[in-house]
Amino acid sequence: MIAIIFHPLGLTPFIQCPMSDLYNRYIDIEDLEDIELNHLKNAISSERNVQTCIEFIELFLMKRLIDIDYNHKRVQNAISQIINQPQIEVNTLAESACLGYRQFKRIFTNHVGMSPKEYYRVVRFQRVLYLLQNNPEIEIADLTYSCGFYDPSHLVKDFKEFSGCSPTQYLSSHSPYSTFFSEDCRLNVITSNRFA
Repeated sequence: MIAIIFHPLGLTPFIQCPMSDLYNRYIDIEDLEDIELNHLKNAISSERNVQTCIEFIELFLMKRLIDIDYNHKRVQNAISQIINQPQIEVNTLAESACLGYRQFKRIFTNHVGMSPKEYYRVVRFQRVLYLLQNNPEIEIADLTYSCGFYDPSHLVKDFKEFSGCSPTQYLSSHSPYSTFFSEDCRLNVITSNRFA
């Protein structure tokens, strides 16, 4: 079995459908109605040599990478801003992309698979987990401000929605684990977004 892990926005140049159509769903390659992707699937299925399969995949990805559009770069920039500026507003992201809010939301959703606000919430939750992991004694007020929440109740509400329990309950029963904001991962996401 061969697995490819894409960073946020990473799959967009290679699949010819909006990412919102794939969000939280399992879709067979044949359902995407992409002839080249189906050829790749068939070539990999009939090949026994893993290295040859990897070469087929790399060739396919490199061919598709050439056609990145300008909106892709706008969304890359927005993702980088969301990761690096926890207090940023979605309206500010739209303005920096030189787009109206609704148009920015539509483009972002088509490229990432979820709205900018949903993505922002996921990143904030990852930031909370990362900070709790590296500083379990952090005060809730500091955590609230550091992660871009308006108040502690907002943090607790989002935390419960993503994890099913409050931060205190979570800490007592789990060891928070998030590598999203580790230096290696963060730099990898930012660097890959610059060159994609």
